[in-house]
Amino acid sequence: MTDELVKQGTTALATNATPSFVDAADRSGTEHIEQKDLQMPRLGLAQKMSPQIEETASEYIEDLKFGDMFNSLTGESYGRGPVDFMVIRADRPRGIEFYPIDEGGGVKDMNVSRDDPRMQFGPDGAKPTATLFYDYIIALVPSMELIALSLKGSGLKAARQLNGLMKLRSGPVFAGLYEASVVIKSNDKGTYAVFQIRNSPRHNGWAPDEETYNWASGVFQNIAEKKITVDLEEAPLKPLTTSSDEIPF
Repeated sequence: MTDELVKQGTTALATNATPSFVDAADRSGTEHIEQKDLQMPRLGLAQKMSPQIEETASEYIEDLKFGDMFNSLTGESYGRGPVDFMVIRADRPRGIEFYPIDEGGGVKDMNVSRDDPRMQFGPDGAKPTATLFYDYIIALVPSMELIALSLKGSGLKAARQLNGLMKLRSGPVFAGLYEASVVIKSNDKGTYAVFQIRNSPRHNGWAPDEETYNWASGVFQNIAEKKITVDLEEAPLKPLTTSSDEIPF
């Protein structure tokens, strides 16, 4: 996340909460912090086993509940929504390979192509060793807070919903206004939360106004070709199966 991106995509932390006696334009003391030192926060979704709802975990977020959306950097909770957002950038789908849990877990390969054998089922039915991700940079409305939306596993259905809505819309990727909410589902593996995405009923599903549209256009152009590191969950994920959109993670 570049300094230009920070300036164009001001977050709720940097604007709404700034006391009147603080000069928000004064960035002294942060000159040495470069793009490689930053991570884009992620729009998380609290599951029953998420460390963010475990009081003894270092990632614990007070008052966060199962099924709540949250900011992985600031710890802000958005509840179960709905939350309006604009898509600033939609990246090509990719795979991420994780080390097995019995080997300590963690990311093994951040960029596995979709045609890589690790993304495919084996001839004997062995599950893929890499997990499919759809990554988006979105701006929450009306705060215009930039945050990543990274969907995998049980979130693939929401990714397909969003992709379909974007593809059917006239205009650039940032022209639309979408709504994210949370649905609780159950199967034989347990109860879990999933994102549900649709066109926002507000502003007829379009950017709220010309000023917001032009702001989004500027940020889109600024980050179009830039590599942005997203805050990822480090825990290994369950590999996909043929009914991956019904698997809790």
